[in-house]
Amino acid sequence: MRSSDFCPLALVGFQIVKDRGPAIVVDNRSSHDSSASGAFSLIDGSIELRKGGLAIDNTPEAKTLYLRNVYIKGADGLVKSGAEDAVEGAGGEWSRIREYVYTDQRLPGEKPAYGDSDNFFRTFSLIDGTLSREAQPVCVIESAAAAPADLLSRHVWENLPSYEGQNDGTKVVASGSRRTENNEAEDSRPAIQAAIDEASAEGHGRVFLPAGEYRIGGTLNLRANTKLFGVGRRISVIACHDSWRPTEGEATMLLTDNDPQADTTLAFLSIEARALGGGTNAIGANDWDRFNHIHWRAGRGSMIVAIQLDKEWTTNEQISNPHDYLKFTDSGGGRHYFLCPSTRWFGKHPDSRAVRVAGTREPLAFYGLNLEFVARTPETTPKTNVEMIGTENVRIYGVKREMATSTLILRDCRNVALFNHGRQASQPFRGSGGHFQILGASDNIAIGPAIIDVAHGTANGEPMLRESLAGGATHEILYPECISIYKRGELDDSVFAPASKP
Repeated sequence: MRSSDFCPLALVGFQIVKDRGPAIVVDNRSSHDSSASGAFSLIDGSIELRKGGLAIDNTPEAKTLYLRNVYIKGADGLVKSGAEDAVEGAGGEWSRIREYVYTDQRLPGEKPAYGDSDNFFRTFSLIDGTLSREAQPVCVIESAAAAPADLLSRHVWENLPSYEGQNDGTKVVASGSRRTENNEAEDSRPAIQAAIDEASAEGHGRVFLPAGEYRIGGTLNLRANTKLFGVGRRISVIACHDSWRPTEGEATMLLTDNDPQADTTLAFLSIEARALGGGTNAIGANDWDRFNHIHWRAGRGSMIVAIQLDKEWTTNEQISNPHDYLKFTDSGGGRHYFLCPSTRWFGKHPDSRAVRVAGTREPLAFYGLNLEFVARTPETTPKTNVEMIGTENVRIYGVKREMATSTLILRDCRNVALFNHGRQASQPFRGSGGHFQILGASDNIAIGPAIIDVAHGTANGEPMLRESLAGGATHEILYPECISIYKRGELDDSVFAPASKP
């Protein structure tokens, strides 16, 4: 297996069986060579070699490499990076790489004079306040009796909702885009809500939206067992009915029950919020532009799959009312796949967020999060794409980022990790605090690798990562320099036990 993408590749949940190694080669066959291309993260997987050989070969390219909870059997060596000696097994039939980090060593120790369109950057680890370019700052190997059988299955769904005309009780809502006698779009909320409530009462929760547009005049309430799904993104679309004209606060389109045991599922839909209408208010925003797409309070057994979060296109406003695209509070948790909650130009207020997580404790995981808030000016851009406050037990696996808005602010959080962050070409806005900010009483945090493939503009003194904890010193890695691993304390993966998967 090789990767030559311009973003680092995250492989999460895998099983590889070969006659002979290597199973993984950190290679660069990309026409866009950079610090990022070819870099790897491997998390929760196993490699079995029947006839020996090296399991993971990072020798020729020696790119930044992150390994976590990887089990290896039958290898002559576990991993070799650059000029470092091969890491040997711990004895016994299986070895477990609890955690391993290799930091790219190819640039010299002194700071280069970075310029616009540069592709190669020094990479650092920052572990419990110690900044280093050490080649292998983390290498923890243990013996193991065997690889767990669920390394792959713990990260994927058991079932996805589908409808092909079968007689299983699924509620099918009449096709969207229906018109009233006055040729006005019909309010689909009563029909969808009735279907949700009936399906919930029957115990299966399944509601299918065929291709079409479903305009709702108020909040849809998803029950603990609801499985609301469509045909696909931009094919089945939930949008705002013209009668829904909020002028205060934040209006929520989809709201789940607050239930830690919920297995609510939302899949294969677009949700389009209102952005136009209502005149221009005191701050210069369209008055009705204040919609939150999803407020999620369903627990660890819930999931969102392939949902597109959109807004009406508008070019006439420089600022919007504050609103979040995707919000998690109370019992909010679960596993959420392939989300793009920050379509370009739509987050035009400092207090808006693509994802806001506040006060949750349920295990919460994101897979393949695409974040692209784009700002017209620093004054109207959101302060960050993702913000977590007083939150515990979160994992983000794979982020593709663009533009100058900060990526992540953690405040008073614990047991939170972001693995594999790429593309981030734009420097942070001056005064923003940086792309990653770890603040307050946060602990047991990990971020990395965070590797960019090209610099847009020259460095302005803002950090790629800033740690500023209560009562402690401030530590920084300045843009455009990269992160092999940031750690403060140790993660607890046990809360993401197999029993808690959707």
